[in-house]
Amino acid sequence: MVPYSPTQILTHRVVEVSRDGDICTFRTKGDANPNPDRWDITPREILGKGVAIIPRLGHILYMVKANLAGIALTTLGIGLLLMNMGGARRDSGPTSTPKREPDRQPLPEKTP
Repeated sequence: MVPYSPTQILTHRVVEVSRDGDICTFRTKGDANPNPDRWDITPREILGKGVAIIPRLGHILYMVKANLAGIALTTLGIGLLLMNMGGARRDSGPTSTPKREPDRQPLPEKTP
């Protein structure tokens, strides 16, 4: 289950379901946590259901988020460098040195 809080989205397992009349609540627990969460979740707070597990993906996403400014600046720098390198290869029109036409002289005839 994916419970929602205003500051973050968590994926936790349902470890207990409680009913009080028409009201149903869920107690959840993160796999890495030793104890269940201290709060209950109502159906309205659930965003979805986790159907796949990709180990360590959360750690990678956290590192990317934490280093987003560095990644953005590095990507921008590499992009500018590649654009600058690509511009040097492009034909930018006439150059200051005129192109020379090849000499077109007939080849000498072969003698036996």
